Amino acid sequence: MRVCGQQRPAGRSSVMREYKMKSRINHAASALLIFLLLSMVSLWATGNLHIRPIAPAATADEHTAPVLDACGNPGCTEAHAAVHEDEHHADHAHEHDDHAGHDHPVIKDPADLEAILKIECEHDILIADCDECRYEVGLVKIGPEVSRTLLEIEPVSERTMGGVLKLTGRIESDRARVNEVAAAAAGRVVAVEKLLGQKVKAGDVLAVIQSAELGRAKADYLEAQAQLKLAQSTFAREKQLHEKRISSQADFLTAQSELHRSEAALAAAEKTLNLLGLDAQQIAAIDDDRSNGRFGQLVLRAPSDGTIIEQNAITGKLVDSTETLFTIADLSSLWVWCDLYERDLARIHARLAESGPVKADVRIAAFPDCVFEGTLDLIDSTLNTRTRTVRVRLSLSNPDGLLKVGMFADARIVDSDAAVVSVVPKTAVMTDAGKSFVFQQIKDDLWFRRDVITGRTFDQYIEIESGLPHDARIVAKGAFMLKSDILREKMGAGCAH
Repeated sequence: MRVCGQQRPAGRSSVMREYKMKSRINHAASALLIFLLLSMVSLWATGNLHIRPIAPAATADEHTAPVLDACGNPGCTEAHAAVHEDEHHADHAHEHDDHAGHDHPVIKDPADLEAILKIECEHDILIADCDECRYEVGLVKIGPEVSRTLLEIEPVSERTMGGVLKLTGRIESDRARVNEVAAAAAGRVVAVEKLLGQKVKAGDVLAVIQSAELGRAKADYLEAQAQLKLAQSTFAREKQLHEKRISSQADFLTAQSELHRSEAALAAAEKTLNLLGLDAQQIAAIDDDRSNGRFGQLVLRAPSDGTIIEQNAITGKLVDSTETLFTIADLSSLWVWCDLYERDLARIHARLAESGPVKADVRIAAFPDCVFEGTLDLIDSTLNTRTRTVRVRLSLSNPDGLLKVGMFADARIVDSDAAVVSVVPKTAVMTDAGKSFVFQQIKDDLWFRRDVITGRTFDQYIEIESGLPHDARIVAKGAFMLKSDILREKMGAGCAH
């Protein structure tokens, strides 16, 4: 018990101070030890700490020159450095000798496929048949059914590249092959025989119109025909009387004049019927039409072969001679009107003057895999001052009827400096580590990686300058799946290294 105002013995105070000092030193030493242990654990976790057997004790001089060992660890002495360096080289030699037990083939020419297929791997089988080693020489094996499902194969093709003039335009009908059909006389449509989109032959009946105008024209023709018969009979009688000097000269001349007038009237009536669409056979059958109900029927016929691209004829509709009822076009030949920039006009004009129509390749968005051949044969005479372009016409063959009026088209005209080169689809070319390569089909289930040098691009194709045979068949789509397989060494699989 402490008593107030009582002094402590001096010896006890010094003992307490010494005890507190030792406690502080112990705490500091413990904290330092814990820090050192944590540091060693951290270095070991990051791979920077190498635990080595304790070397024999060295002299004081050996510890006076700390250096960095071969592993880069600070604090090692020169004596220890030699030991660390030998161990470092031994470790790295072991790292590079993971495949020391394998007898890997030495390939002089990586592109010599014939030689590669004859190589035997360390498993004493052809390397193409080894599931572990084939990747080392760039071979991939996939089942035929899988390849047919996931891969698309195309042969190396040749295309003309370089010096290409690109144009855009719109497909229109060939105006020289278009016919508009209208009624020759006013009337009412009583029958429509052909409809929009149907193909017709020249002479096919398109529609029938009941026309009062045609009826009057036929009646006038019959009347003129009757008048001519009467005039002919009168003239024959007056001629006989005049020859017998029974009738006067005036009566004979009057009969002759009436005959000529009747002949002219009949010819005029016949011409009117021709203008209404009746031919000689139909005119000759007018008498029969009076009893069969077709006397006033106007028949519209197709003037040429083609397809009905417009129809305005409807049953019961009243029409006149100014209205187009059918439009027939021969769509086997079409026009493409494109806009040509003023700066390119001289090139096309010179080629037209030198060699006539210029060939062009035409592509349509609806059929991206089809190339249609056309010829540029006309330059418009008017320049559009707003766009600084002039229209040019391309004639285009359309025998299968794939192309439709109104479609947009892309045309390409190849200049004389173009060259024919080998190309593959862009999707066929893979890249890895700065190298481009494609997969060539060897068999149904075997593929070979070929490094290639690529050149220019053309639409969806890319030029192959070297590295691929001209007759090779390559993977056009799905090559990424083969790439993943051939580069399995980067993922630590197989025997590749």
